[in-house]
Amino acid sequence: MSTPPDVLGRLLSRQDQVVSRSQLVQLGLDPHHAGRRVASGRWCRLLPSVFLSAPGPPSPRQSARAALLHGGPPSALTGRTACRSWRLRDVADGGPVDLLLPHELQRSGGPGLRVLRTRVPFDRSVVGGLTVVDPVRAVVDAARDGMSLRDVRALVLAAVSDEFVPLDRLLRAVDEGPRRHGALLRRAVHDAERGAVSAPEAEALDLLLPVAARLGVPLLVNPSLYVDGRLLGRPDLYLPTLALGLELDSRRHHAGVEDLDATLRRHRAFAHHGVRLLHSTPARLRGRPQELLAEVLHEVHRPWPVPSAVRVVVLRRG
Repeated sequence: MSTPPDVLGRLLSRQDQVVSRSQLVQLGLDPHHAGRRVASGRWCRLLPSVFLSAPGPPSPRQSARAALLHGGPPSALTGRTACRSWRLRDVADGGPVDLLLPHELQRSGGPGLRVLRTRVPFDRSVVGGLTVVDPVRAVVDAARDGMSLRDVRALVLAAVSDEFVPLDRLLRAVDEGPRRHGALLRRAVHDAERGAVSAPEAEALDLLLPVAARLGVPLLVNPSLYVDGRLLGRPDLYLPTLALGLELDSRRHHAGVEDLDATLRRHRAFAHHGVRLLHSTPARLRGRPQELLAEVLHEVHRPWPVPSAVRVVVLRRG
């Protein structure tokens, strides 16, 4: 039985030029059709019984499509691939395509493909034409795939602050999930509990918490400072008993002239009400942390009256 070329063409168009051997057979082509095209150099094999109708290499989307065809209807993408489908911020580049399967379904991995199996039922959604898990599961699995602490923090804190991932659900997933490969995830979730909304804020906490502990003073993250019932601002980190704050001025939020002017106005407003505000970039925090620490210690030991009119409000997550 022959298959009209337009039927195969429409299927390939719907599936990003990726097709499985079983689909070709269902269209009436013989089981060796794909193998002959691979041998001729016109197609390439992406996974066992899954092919790209081009010489390759595949795009990230085509690799994701191939994983889903390899896994079959019960499967779904998870990890960094699913995070990108959900358009989460600060997803680290690279990484494997993570495919989640019900535990009873056996599938092998492959180049660039990591197969995960679970006994727990999982939600599946079609986002941008690809079947993916929910954002909570995607973030949890991404954090376990070998990323650095900085990358895990960036992903987790962005997902929580953008309200893609409710912190209480993330906490439950951490508590109920396996302990193996979960240390960085647990640390990032703890940062979110403390109020951090970015990896640089969490890194600044690591730097300054020992100082606060030695001094016996609290260190707050993103507290709201009020004067006479009006919001003065929210410093990234704040030592309330010393009226000393730290702002991490990233290019993302302070790149333009207008943003710089706004930053300077905020600085003057804090100073007017007796709050000292130090500034640093994430690059300085990461590249010259001892320099920043010395600046903080200098201000810590400089006499400064704590303003009584400034009221501090801390909203805890969770």
